[in-house]
Order: sequence, then C-alpha cells, then structure tokens
Amino acid sequence: MKRHTCIICGAKRYEEHMKNVFGNSWACAKSKYYFQSSVCCEHEEIKDAIKVKEIVKNWKHLNYKHLQS
Repeated sequence: MKRHTCIICGAKRYEEHMKNVFGNSWACAKSKYYFQSSVCCEHEEIKDAIKVKEIVKNWKHLNYKHLQS
C-alpha cells in the first residue's frame, strides 16, 4: 500500500485514506480526527481548480500554457 502527501494539509497518509484529484496529486478523503467537519478533497481551491480544468478543455485556440507568465 502506497503513502501519499496531501496537497492541502501536507499530511502523509495511506492510499485508502486519500483521493486522487489531479493525476499525481492526492488529497485526504477521510478526516484525520473525529471532530474534523471537512476533508481536504472538498477544499475550495480544489473545487475551483476542477472548474478551471473543465473550462480550459473547451478552449479551441488557447491552452493553459498560454496563461503562464
């Protein structure tokens, strides 16, 4: 069983507690503590990045590399 590092909180956890969000990027899918109400895979930045990824897919003339400065 592999261990991965969460891109949000930096925790190192086993794959069964993580969710693959962007190919090689992983985020916690189960909360580490029982009193924790949210999980990292539902973080606002990840949701926004998924939306941006979907928007970029629909572009015909530009790609994400054009936006990098």
